[in-house]
Amino acid sequence: MELLLIRHGQTAGNLEKRYIGKTDEPLCDMGREILRHKREAGVFGRDPELVFTSPLLRCVQTAQILFPDAERILIPELAEMDFGIFENRAYKGDLENSPEYSEWLESLCEAPVPGGESKQQFTERCRRGFDAAICILDERKAKGCPVEKAAFVVHGGTVMSILSGRAREKKTYYEWNPENAGGYACEWDNEQLVRIRNL
Repeated sequence: MELLLIRHGQTAGNLEKRYIGKTDEPLCDMGREILRHKREAGVFGRDPELVFTSPLLRCVQTAQILFPDAERILIPELAEMDFGIFENRAYKGDLENSPEYSEWLESLCEAPVPGGESKQQFTERCRRGFDAAICILDERKAKGCPVEKAAFVVHGGTVMSILSGRAREKKTYYEWNPENAGGYACEWDNEQLVRIRNL
């Protein structure tokens, strides 16, 4: 089964380099334009039959632009990391003098964010969401309605969490970081994600 793991298009917060986790902001005009161009260029190949998305607006809007006719299922566990007190703030002007932010960076971003999640909590949640989606795909196959191609339209952190835990190719979490409107095409062999290529 072919799977696409796609990061949502750009938002104003992305352009301003803010930590946008649970903040539910829409795509910006540039983000929409890039997505439309990629769809018209056929970057993602034929449309998937089924699209799993984060419940946040930027992912739902991305899925609507890229795959307007596909069935969509929201999976709450695929939402971006909760950045707690860093949420919707940028390093420049907001966080550069914050002792809490400095401590978090010193932990290599592994410690829990004050008022938010730790990287471990986040990655485990995202992997549960991915596994729940795979269960849905397995159920459809068992009922005689197999899905040949599915997509996950989610967040950068979500893509990194899934691939660092479910890919046969071993890379670190940050090595899987996709750009906005980018991601990976791969295959699911019933155990791992294999034959992974950049979109």
